[in-house]
Amino acid sequence: MTNPIPTWWVIYQEPNPASMEVVAVEPAPDNADAEDERCAGLSAAGQHAYVITASDPASAHNIALEVWARELAISPSRLAAATAYIDSIRACQRPNGHDQHRRPSTTQE
Repeated sequence: MTNPIPTWWVIYQEPNPASMEVVAVEPAPDNADAEDERCAGLSAAGQHAYVITASDPASAHNIALEVWARELAISPSRLAAATAYIDSIRACQRPNGHDQHRRPSTTQE
């Protein structure tokens, strides 16, 4: 008899609309009460979880990153929020609307 593939909870937070940070990968809770308790703790901490069936924690982690990215890409509202966030960062990096990365003039007087 083969062992079933384990289920993992990939705990993550979204510090901004354009990124996610995996906080932990842990085995799924054993029972409904433990699951309810863990869900309440995640909610209180402003965290979320993907429930992933994978052979190991690293694989579950990678699958969760891919799922998050795909969800971002296919959701117009999430993608718009992420784009607006990135645009706001870019705007802050350009004082007075000038591009800081412009190459200095190489002409000599």
